[in-house]
Amino acid sequence: MSNDRTDSGQAGPSVPARPLQPPASSWSDPAPPDPLRGPGGAAKPWLVGGGALVVAVAVCGVLVWVLGGDDHEASKSAVTQSPTQVSKEKTFKSAPEECQLVKSDTLAKILPAARCTPSQFSGEGAAGFLRMPVWESDSGSSLDVNLSIGATAKSNYDTDKETALTALKDVQTITDSRAVDGIGDKAYLIHAVDKEPFSLRRATLVVNESNATFTVKYTYGAESGLSEQQAEQYATDAARDVLSSLT
Repeated sequence: MSNDRTDSGQAGPSVPARPLQPPASSWSDPAPPDPLRGPGGAAKPWLVGGGALVVAVAVCGVLVWVLGGDDHEASKSAVTQSPTQVSKEKTFKSAPEECQLVKSDTLAKILPAARCTPSQFSGEGAAGFLRMPVWESDSGSSLDVNLSIGATAKSNYDTDKETALTALKDVQTITDSRAVDGIGDKAYLIHAVDKEPFSLRRATLVVNESNATFTVKYTYGAESGLSEQQAEQYATDAARDVLSSLT
């Protein structure tokens, strides 16, 4: 016996449940499944998350552009200026012939009628440039330049400075030793006087700029009447000529 009952409580035949949607046959031309969606037309979770991320990034980008206008312009300016700043760093690639390192006008003032003698060690190669000329006058005064251009320039500066300070310490007395501003990246001046029975004096300036290091040494006799300050100025004048000749 059936347990089904009518709405009035009386038993009666059971009524089939109403379908939740029309049978498949009632749909006309069903659309093909969307590869971007899962069963039932729901969007796949990773696509929903990805879409939200794209929207969020776009919105943030607009906000940064609108609200941070000054910062954006500053960043843009910094980027555009970087190549200019890099290009300002000087790198020397060539040097003139040895006897052209110091101008003739300068030589006429500090070493009249001087004769220039190139060095057999001067030359150019894969490691860089080397120039070692010497100018001598009949008075006994002389000017020596020792120039190197290459990757070891900065370490050469320390070596040349130490050499000027200590190499002849047994036969000379240092009367002046100090850093000099206004020439190259760094420069150091040493003035020394020979111990008796010798009587020569030397003003030496060691200079470094970028990949170039050079030493200018002005030698003169005690009987020349030249003051220590004048000799140091002569060495500095010659050093400025050497630096300006490099390209």
